Amino acid sequence: MAGVPGAGKTEYISSFIEENEIFKRNALRIDLDEIITIFEEYQPEEDSRFRSIGNRIVENILDRAFKGGYNFILDGTFAGAKAIDNVRRAIRHGYLVYIVVLIEDVEQAKEYTRIRKEKTKREIKDEAFTKTILGIKKNLKIIQSEFVDKGLPVAVKFIKKHWQNSTVSYKITWSSIDDLYKE
Repeated sequence: MAGVPGAGKTEYISSFIEENEIFKRNALRIDLDEIITIFEEYQPEEDSRFRSIGNRIVENILDRAFKGGYNFILDGTFAGAKAIDNVRRAIRHGYLVYIVVLIEDVEQAKEYTRIRKEKTKREIKDEAFTKTILGIKKNLKIIQSEFVDKGLPVAVKFIKKHWQNSTVSYKITWSSIDDLYKE
């Protein structure tokens, strides 16, 4: 999965798994946001403090998924360098990789994270959106040049949604990665 915080990635994945018997019976959903809550001392206000150890746990879960040949959905922004490493690892283990980019209007996503903060106390600062968007674009360009253009088993699909209008459109391609998150 790829997308800014508040785009609805977790909700999309939950619906996808619920509607697909194969994934319901034979897939892991790996979500760093959920994993870090297992720590007794975890506080949503200090979420970033637990990201490093949480990422190591995600890596361990991925190792086990690869070893066991499990299908999995990795719930994350796809903005960090580890995202590309994970794609490389999956290909090395014989996986077909689908990257679903969930595109939500950034202001809508920010509003959703503000609402979520009221409920969970977990805050996403506005500057994180800019950093995430730049990371997603950078990584999608790498995916295109290093995997898709070379015929490796990686497919990228785009879902554009508008949370408040409840509209969704599916796209197999996007005219330009640089135009993601522009209206």
